Amino acid sequence: CFMPADFVRATAVWGIVLLLSAGCSILDRSNDADRLAIHNKNLTLVTGDTSTLAVVLGNGVPPVSTSSSGFGGNLEAIKRIQWRIRDTSVATVDARGVMTATRAGVTYAFASIDEAVDSTRLAVVAPSAPHPEFISIGAGLSHACALVASGAIHCWGSNYLGELGQGTTERFVLTVSPTAVSAQQFFVLLAVGYYHNCGLTSEGFAYCWGENVYGQLGQSSPTRSGSPIRVETPHRFVSLSAGAHRTCGVTTSKTVVCWGQGLSAPVEFSAQIEGGYVAVSVGSEHQCALAVSGRASCWGGNAYGELGNGSTVPATAPTNIASTELFASVSAGGNYTCAVTTRSEAFCWGHGSNGKLGNGSANTTSVPTRVAGNLSFRELDTGSNHTCARTTSGTAYCWGADALEELGNGENIPDQKEYLSLIPSAVQSARQFDHIVASPDDFSCGITAARQAFCWGTNRIGTLGIGSVSRNGNTISVRAFPVPVAKFLHR
Repeated sequence: CFMPADFVRATAVWGIVLLLSAGCSILDRSNDADRLAIHNKNLTLVTGDTSTLAVVLGNGVPPVSTSSSGFGGNLEAIKRIQWRIRDTSVATVDARGVMTATRAGVTYAFASIDEAVDSTRLAVVAPSAPHPEFISIGAGLSHACALVASGAIHCWGSNYLGELGQGTTERFVLTVSPTAVSAQQFFVLLAVGYYHNCGLTSEGFAYCWGENVYGQLGQSSPTRSGSPIRVETPHRFVSLSAGAHRTCGVTTSKTVVCWGQGLSAPVEFSAQIEGGYVAVSVGSEHQCALAVSGRASCWGGNAYGELGNGSTVPATAPTNIASTELFASVSAGGNYTCAVTTRSEAFCWGHGSNGKLGNGSANTTSVPTRVAGNLSFRELDTGSNHTCARTTSGTAYCWGADALEELGNGENIPDQKEYLSLIPSAVQSARQFDHIVASPDDFSCGITAARQAFCWGTNRIGTLGIGSVSRNGNTISVRAFPVPVAKFLHR
């Protein structure tokens, strides 16, 4: 859990820092009984799932927390907390606050220290059957979401700013299995951002939820939302893309409309090329659009050449990239961009750290450079420090940073492992993928031809959706190759 200097200094006033696996918390040893609160409220788990409860202890001063991810804690303080479950046939809890769901039913979990006690409701349900049919998937910074055949969107991971869409913006709630977003709409498309998400209905209306500090939910108010709310624009859309602090969509009239960071209201961008736009992608500080003609253009921040126009000068309007290639898709990431041509070749440009451009080096370039390996690609997705793609045959490849197994190549031997790949590295799976995404964090996900979802990389806050989250000392739970996302919960 990241703690800036001012946060560390604050502990002199508020007491000892207590870190559990679902969040950063404050402990005031001078009077523990004044305040105790379990952050995970009204939990729902599938039988067999585990979930770690997070507790805040203090003297009534609202604690300041900096992250929803936990990194061990003050062992003396943790040992003093007493945990119990009312009905131990429904679930059990160990001395660290890790609950395990054993059978369907409803019960309560309790935490106590000295005279202070708090509780949370726990519902355990049987997994759905048959396995859900996944249509698309997206990966944010601390969560992931998937669109299923029923038109529902299911999310998992951290609810740091309401991004899980569970109707609450209460922080530090973790969901380790796919859980339905609180919405009545039938969605046909999903867009996952860093801390916010959007869905598109069959009527072309955009709904968003999660963080809204920069207006990325398309509302006149900056209040974040734990449930989907309709974007305040008369436009109807055919596609959407969510990035760090901005959202964009392609309208039915083939223009691009964006809202969020730096924009006081939704702004429309018209194509400078005849025919209009067919796709848009939003990154951390820039966005790119694809015209009907196959030409790609980008605008926004350009400190590392991520606009691909041969310069590092930012642009406020779409600017054509320096290439004669015709593209079938484009993906804007963290200070870099990648695209697949109509000839199934992949090109990347921008910040080259960790080898995320896939051209055999870690150099930065302001013009499109072909990805190494002579592979034929159908789709790719950019994260912040790694990129993933699938070939025309459905084989998955990733390249770039690999600190927490986000490349999925199975190289999980610390003394022999290189923590990056400068060229495409095959994901260790015999399955054929129809869709693949790279998170701006350290994990990746994909959907197979059989419509099943798989994820790999770090699972420190349940981002893999595999039904559990664990941490052993300083070792973060990771998966070095694709593992199946758990069956989603009944809602």
